Amino acid sequence: ELTFGGGVSLTSRYISDGLSDFNNPAIIPYFEVSKSGFYAGAEAANVKDAFGNSAYLDIFGGYRNEIPVGLSYDIGYTQHYLNRTHDGGGEFTLALAYPVTEQFMMTAETSYDLSEKAFGGNLGVEYAPSETWDTSVVVGRADSASSPFWEAGATYHINDRVDIGLKYGDTSSTKGVVGLTLGYSF
Repeated sequence: ELTFGGGVSLTSRYISDGLSDFNNPAIIPYFEVSKSGFYAGAEAANVKDAFGNSAYLDIFGGYRNEIPVGLSYDIGYTQHYLNRTHDGGGEFTLALAYPVTEQFMMTAETSYDLSEKAFGGNLGVEYAPSETWDTSVVVGRADSASSPFWEAGATYHINDRVDIGLKYGDTSSTKGVVGLTLGYSF
């Protein structure tokens, strides 16, 4: 069966790999279609960076599934586009998640950036103390030349479609940043 999903997030600061490359609030719509584990979609945002870009578009696709012991995996590819500097490069990813208990999950991700010709990766833990709250901590490196990063966040699920989250990101070579996000999904 073909399924559709998506949503939109409003964030005070876009944080990825412990950094906020974009120093402005952003609106981030996304859309995904999937069938039998295969998926494809797009994400966009209004952002401003040091190179004069004011928007990005990510086109992605892949395959996700779960093996009988509960380990889920996601093998994907994302092509990044920026409105001024154009091609932002492509990236292959492998993400794993294992539920240790109903409330506690361990995660790992590795990636290969085609334009940088570099591997990156991270390890994380997620803890959901209740059905309405979840928390996460992630540590890693975007690539071998970058500084180690860490992120910590908490999300409150107002209902099945609306949530509000707070995230802190930092690296060993930058100041920490905080972002507040309101999300809606369908």
